[in-house]
Amino acid sequence: MGVLLAILVMGATWIFRNSWDGNTDLRIGMVDDKGIRIVNISPERKMISILKVDGKATVWIPEGLGWYRSDKVRGILIQENKRELQNKIFFYNFGFTPDIIWNDIDSENWMENGNLIRKLGMSNFLVFRKQSRSMVINESVIGDDLDNKYSFLQDIIPRDFSDMRRVSDETRIGVFNSSQENKLAAFLADRLVWSGLNVTTVENSTDKVEGCLMISRDVNKISSLTVELIRQIFGCQEKSDLSLDEQQIDLYFGQDYVSMLKYSNYVRSF
Repeated sequence: MGVLLAILVMGATWIFRNSWDGNTDLRIGMVDDKGIRIVNISPERKMISILKVDGKATVWIPEGLGWYRSDKVRGILIQENKRELQNKIFFYNFGFTPDIIWNDIDSENWMENGNLIRKLGMSNFLVFRKQSRSMVINESVIGDDLDNKYSFLQDIIPRDFSDMRRVSDETRIGVFNSSQENKLAAFLADRLVWSGLNVTTVENSTDKVEGCLMISRDVNKISSLTVELIRQIFGCQEKSDLSLDEQQIDLYFGQDYVSMLKYSNYVRSF
């Protein structure tokens, strides 16, 4: 009886894995030995947007690992036992926050039925196939190093890959550089904008902040999607300030944050 129950539970998990309603963006990141790929399945845009980073193109691995060819990233993360950096690789290179990350399929064939059923579950697969009938597939390829494609990323990422749930969020975000690193605030603000958030202030600050500090009037009254992204990527300390508007967040980044991120090894050519 116990074995039968376990089989039924496993079957239900496979069928309904990570249930997707088919109305919101479904965002997938892929890292394999051929390179890196990001996919945004967007019912509101009626578009499946795909960005493939060619294996020879270099991407940045934060926290000290530096620039590597995209077809070497998976191996480097396994070798260094740092698979948890995948989310940060997607964010700091593309402003992209995947709902799921796939490592164990051939990314060239990700749309094959067998792969989709195995990774999404049967329920989500059926929703995807129904939605995809009315969607346009838009694929872009980056064959050069990412820091040479910055203007290209600034065009296509917010247009095709930003999360529509965040685009509609009215939260205003200020980004303040309290470190000694040049252009840090602009670097971080770009990624937040690419992710779909509304950045209204980008400035240097003389306020002393050690790591990362998130200030809001009442964090519980701000969109959970916005707060979750900030907590997941930055891991900020949190503080309340009653002088701020309810839909406002100020983010301060100090020298300890810069040291952890190893931002200096990102800035290799500008």
